[in-house]
Amino acid sequence: MNVVITNDAMDIAGGENHALYVANGLREEGHNIILCPLENSMLFHESVRQGFETIVVPYCSGGKQFFRAINIMEKELKDKKINIIHSNTNSDRTISAIAARKLKCKNITTVHSCQSIRHNILHWYRNKYLINHFIADGYSSKKILTEKDKIPENKVTVIHTGIPDSAVQFSEEKRKSTRNKLNISSDDIVIGIVARLVDFKGINILIDSLKIINERYNINNVKLLIVGDGILRGDLEQQSERLNLKNEIIFTGFRNDLDNCLSAMDIYTQPSLEMNAELFPLSALLAKSAGLPLIVSDIGDLKYLVKDNSDGFVINPGDADILAKKLISIIKNKELRKDMGKKSLENYKQNFTLKNMIQKILSVYSKI
Repeated sequence: MNVVITNDAMDIAGGENHALYVANGLREEGHNIILCPLENSMLFHESVRQGFETIVVPYCSGGKQFFRAINIMEKELKDKKINIIHSNTNSDRTISAIAARKLKCKNITTVHSCQSIRHNILHWYRNKYLINHFIADGYSSKKILTEKDKIPENKVTVIHTGIPDSAVQFSEEKRKSTRNKLNISSDDIVIGIVARLVDFKGINILIDSLKIINERYNINNVKLLIVGDGILRGDLEQQSERLNLKNEIIFTGFRNDLDNCLSAMDIYTQPSLEMNAELFPLSALLAKSAGLPLIVSDIGDLKYLVKDNSDGFVINPGDADILAKKLISIIKNKELRKDMGKKSLENYKQNFTLKNMIQKILSVYSKI
């Protein structure tokens, strides 16, 4: 098949990495893939680097540029015998749907959030008449699509994200090297998170839980590794200083060497809050593939990453006390930590590989 994958983001985060994973997975199955990113975006540069045919589209939500984007897609793709255009985000979802109708090919969209995708009459028309099928990253997203956006259930398929085995691999050498660079000793227990520093990620709750661990349990060899950047970085750093945790918390800023960062960790946390924003974060899945125990909030589809408390825990969001208790149970028991990490990796291999996801996506393609 000839498949076009679109994405309107300037930076690369979970959704953009998802687009690249799908593109690579489909290419490995023998399909011809064209990527349509924004000009000069990180996805554009990565698409070119990875050798994909790349067509730049000036995505936008309205005005003359909106129609220009549709015309560019139609003109650039009209002689390429496209079978499917697969969109992923907000502006490209509408532009791709209209372009697909003009090109007389099928249109699929993947929804990566726990929010409605119907904001106006054009979105209603697009969802009802122009999109052939919806792929939801999680059951929480499907619930919103079917109940709030009134999309028929038979037009929505849940496919959890899968990642390639090579995305992140634990390495003892990387662990030692990264810890040395970050001034973390071999005896320290490292709690970690990879996330944008924004409200719904709940990193302030994680910092509060570290304070509880220090004071209530009198443990002083625990470090918190926060990988990522965002508008709350200054506030979170001030919170760390206010709680006298400056020496226990390491802010790395944005990093693209996640195999190094995850190898340095012992426990991975995703303490997301109920803000209808978190669905199935790629970073937590990468942590599983690195063989880390997970502690996640019962938000979105995060609970599906933990199997029967054997490879981690699912907790209520916003509760620093219970987060601290679950962390302590893993911190104090080295054998439990090791066993949970082993089962976490097994869970990933059984349920969340790229090959698993691609086969499900191809089933949807075949269906339409």
